Amino acid sequence: MSRKTLKENIELESRVIVIPGQKINQKARRIDENLFIENGEIYAERIGLLNVENNKVEIVPLKGKYLPKEGDVVLGVIKDIMPMTWVVDINSPYTALLPFSKTTSTRNESEKIITEKMFKVGDLIAAKVEIFKYGINPILTTLGAGLGKKRGGRLVVINPTKIPRVIGRKGSMISLIMKKTNCEVTVGKNGFILVNCNDANKELIVYEALKKIERESHIKGLTDRINTFLEEKMK
Repeated sequence: MSRKTLKENIELESRVIVIPGQKINQKARRIDENLFIENGEIYAERIGLLNVENNKVEIVPLKGKYLPKEGDVVLGVIKDIMPMTWVVDINSPYTALLPFSKTTSTRNESEKIITEKMFKVGDLIAAKVEIFKYGINPILTTLGAGLGKKRGGRLVVINPTKIPRVIGRKGSMISLIMKKTNCEVTVGKNGFILVNCNDANKELIVYEALKKIERESHIKGLTDRINTFLEEKMK
């Protein structure tokens, strides 16, 4: 059965909002899961921001929960402790599991004791999605540089669909924020962001900058506006 499509024939470019069924007049070798092809033409599957780059067409959804992808680095909050496994909230329809075997423990004590002591309910961790299949809890690992328990700082939660704009092209946006404020910012693909600064005022500035990106991600000139915002706030 044919999907319902719109008749408009508009030459669409990056950074415009498209709606389901809208035709995308772009030649592309690759498309993402938010687009579909019918009779050789590309159409939008959902509402979002169109992005065209390097022969790839994609739609960045304006809203939505985080859907895990293998290899993603996420921030998560320990929700529960099971035998040799931690249950982790990763801001997703799926609750993640962190098995004891996927941690950096030295294993000097019994697995049960380590499981109870290593991470507690409410702890924030950085982890990588190691295994994920639809309908099954994703499996996390803290084996790797920069992963594990996180201490201090301020947790900022934004819509996961806006994370690519927070990171920026080749990391340009997040690098700008850290350079201007001298803060350490850890970004999880799931919309959890940890901000560590040497004073509370800078922490608030970074929080406001991140929320500004979340609100204005669909408007052109975002990097320049964030740069101006940070320069004014840091005076």
